[in-house]
Amino acid sequence: MTFDFETNANLLKQGIHPDPHSYLGLNQGTIYLFRPGLNKISILLGLKEVSASRTSLDGIFKVDLDHENSSQIYKVKFDYWDADPYSFAPSISNEEAELFKMGKHFKLYDFLGSHQIEINGHIGYRFLVWAPNAKGVSLALERHDFDPYLFPMRKVEEFGLWEIFIPGLKDGSCYKYAIFTKKNTFQLKADPFANHAEMRPEFGSITSRFMHTWKDQKWMQAREKYVVESSPLNIYEVHLGSWRREDGSFLSYQRIGEELVFYCKTMNYTHVELLPVTEHPLDESWGYQVTGYFAPTSRFGTPQDFQEMIEIFHENQIGVILDFVPGHFPMDLFSLAQFDGSNLYEHHDRRRGFHPEWNTLIFDYGKPQVKNFLIASALFWIEKMHVDGLRIDAVYSMLYLDYAKEEGEWLPNRFGGRENLDAIAFLKSLNEVIHSKHKGVITIAEDCSPFPGITTSVEKGGLGFDLKWNMGWTHDTLRFFCKEQKHRIQGFKDIKHAMSYYYSENYLSVLSHDEVGNHPHHLITRMPGSDFEKFANMRLLLSFKICHPGKKGIFMGVEFAQVDSWNCVGSLRWELLKNKAHLQFQTFVSDLNKLYLDSPALFERDFEKDGFTILESTGNSTIIYSYLRKATNHQLVCIHNFSSKPIFEHQIQHDFDGKPCICINSDSKKYGGKDYPCNFSIKSGSFLLDLPPLSTIMVAFSKEK
Repeated sequence: MTFDFETNANLLKQGIHPDPHSYLGLNQGTIYLFRPGLNKISILLGLKEVSASRTSLDGIFKVDLDHENSSQIYKVKFDYWDADPYSFAPSISNEEAELFKMGKHFKLYDFLGSHQIEINGHIGYRFLVWAPNAKGVSLALERHDFDPYLFPMRKVEEFGLWEIFIPGLKDGSCYKYAIFTKKNTFQLKADPFANHAEMRPEFGSITSRFMHTWKDQKWMQAREKYVVESSPLNIYEVHLGSWRREDGSFLSYQRIGEELVFYCKTMNYTHVELLPVTEHPLDESWGYQVTGYFAPTSRFGTPQDFQEMIEIFHENQIGVILDFVPGHFPMDLFSLAQFDGSNLYEHHDRRRGFHPEWNTLIFDYGKPQVKNFLIASALFWIEKMHVDGLRIDAVYSMLYLDYAKEEGEWLPNRFGGRENLDAIAFLKSLNEVIHSKHKGVITIAEDCSPFPGITTSVEKGGLGFDLKWNMGWTHDTLRFFCKEQKHRIQGFKDIKHAMSYYYSENYLSVLSHDEVGNHPHHLITRMPGSDFEKFANMRLLLSFKICHPGKKGIFMGVEFAQVDSWNCVGSLRWELLKNKAHLQFQTFVSDLNKLYLDSPALFERDFEKDGFTILESTGNSTIIYSYLRKATNHQLVCIHNFSSKPIFEHQIQHDFDGKPCICINSDSKKYGGKDYPCNFSIKSGSFLLDLPPLSTIMVAFSKEK
């Protein structure tokens, strides 16, 4: 075989050699080495150090072996002695590569990226990246100042993959990919499949292994039997970077686990929902501009630290839901955008590949490998990180091609419609794969679209989500609660509206970061009236949410009546709990959540029509909304007085089974109320009850023995 040394050397120097292993390493009795910028380099031949000769080609060195040494193992010195990376044959499995090509490799996180493996007795890291349209790809290591030419990678042409094995490379090594494009430019990129990244503003990827030994088998086994439709679900939504800090600094995953778990148990939440902890560049954000779909952010620790945090939650019977962002990704050039010099991850047509509202890019859901990338990312968090559910962000924007776009800015589907058929197919596949592989894992759609069947199974023609955020309930309810008293009677339709469409989907009622943190004023400051009335309205609001059909979710800070809007660089205002009114309100929320957990009527038949019966929905000069919540062996009457006036001897007409007993009164002095009397008198088929102003009374019925 004859080598065109000059052509090969020029391709290496330009970073665009498609198969450097065919040239470098041992060829025809000569070892060829590529070390641009060096004047000398040596190899270890057995125990003997041999200096390589410089060739006339810049950066190319060689060692001619005699016949006796022509097959002898040799080592090369980078900053340690080990085998030559270019002495190894390809190590990728064609079967796995073929699965990726078809978009069906659901453990892609174990295939692409950097992984420690052993080849011929040598332990090191293999790097594998998808860049089919790149002219050349090199591995750039921090220990070599991210030199973009030093370690050119070999292309597996059929699959568009580039590979290299670096023997001896240790855990914690920082690296990037140097992508050389057909436009004769190159860009240093983070590894899309990296599990660990440098702390922002740096973006290098870090070699790491998952060495955590899980001890949450009991939780995981119980999770397989979890049925969300008939179980309590009360979610505490948290942004880890601003929930709590210490001297202005982030807490570690370990500290967060310990403190947040204790708080969730004290407040009687069933689950915590983490706003994106996938790696992202800006602290001044919620985290939805994801740059690392397989990496927990380094702000709080390592991937293993994250796993240990999850385990702390599970040991304390708290589930973990993660916000997942497949709807768009940022335009940062170190990340997925124009990854190999082409529209690799984003749709090639700007009318389908760009979000004008967020200035972000849209995934090409019709491309099998991109679809595989996203589904494998979701499975990574479930399988490797043991999260218990995913809340899929911005589903509305995925379903419709014209979302937030003007005429001429979007491209209709092949039938001329506005539905994004590829995104719809992707969401169905995502839910099908998750639910078939992991019983009990929840998927939640953050969606306010009119698209039908969000929570209908895929088999029945739906998208297959377990739950849909009831954003309509949130907007209607907050619009009503922010009204002055004189306008509430006219606006009472907002309170009742949710039940007109409620049974069309399986809903989760939320007071989320969108309604709370993105507003210039926190909820309590938006309530009308005096300070006392503001707190009374807040107790009424949260008890209305607990009583109303649907699973529950609340954003951090609402539970103690945070007064400021979200501060990305600080903590919640925990010092407010030194104020009696805020502490009493927090106590109310904890008791309310405990009552929810202990009351099957509030969750067992959330999505069954016979689990809810309206008793009264208005009055003449008062605003009363009362209804019966029912479970198999439990019933609860919920009565809300939305007016600022007490109501005496209010009659509730119904044949109740058992003796009535008040289980919570939001006007109790314990919670900061005034303890208006709630006198009972029972009649045949009804009972009379005095109602405090701006209050919720919950009445249970126990059978006398």
